[in-house]
Amino acid sequence: MTAHYTVYTDGSSTGRTGKAGCAAIIVTGNSGYLIARPLTFECGNNVAELAAVYLALQELPDNVSIVLYTDSNNVIQWLTDNFRRNKPQIDMMYKKIKKVWKDKNLTILFRWVKGHSSNKYNNLCDLAAK
Repeated sequence: MTAHYTVYTDGSSTGRTGKAGCAAIIVTGNSGYLIARPLTFECGNNVAELAAVYLALQELPDNVSIVLYTDSNNVIQWLTDNFRRNKPQIDMMYKKIKKVWKDKNLTILFRWVKGHSSNKYNNLCDLAAK
């Protein structure tokens, strides 16, 4: 039987000042945990959002099913191949995510959640990514 996970991700960047981070909450059954990392390279918010997805996917075991919530429509569009990736950092993160996704044989269903609203998991990711 395939294990099922619910994942919330968020990235944050202050722009060109170099301060950026990403966070994810991974939930299965009645347990879950938060992971957050500062990013060691200068990037914009979209790259930080993608880095959060990458961080989460690296933490998951192989052959699992995931419902992944993000407040970034861009992330959903890029990762479902419906949006042009016209910047090198975005394309680099896309390729890293797709490799982990394939190598771990993950099944991912993307869901959009409104940012800065009443979703406690998204709000927690937002705070942890800053």
